Amino acid sequence: MKIYPFHLRMAELYLKGKTETLTKKEIKEMFKCHEANVDMCYKIGNLYELSYQASMTNDSEWLHDICRQIQAIELT
Repeated sequence: MKIYPFHLRMAELYLKGKTETLTKKEIKEMFKCHEANVDMCYKIGNLYELSYQASMTNDSEWLHDICRQIQAIELT
């Protein structure tokens, strides 16, 4: 899986927070990064679940469509 800019920023803020106190703006930014991460995990997880259902029902057209959606997210 690709590392997105919000992942990098979240890591930066986390490491900074280990040695010093984050500002209110940085805490808010960290929260936004977590939200973006949750959204990404939910979308990808949902598509993987749908791909499993498509494979179990032998719906190759649906499966290929889902795989294209996953690839589009992972390549952006």
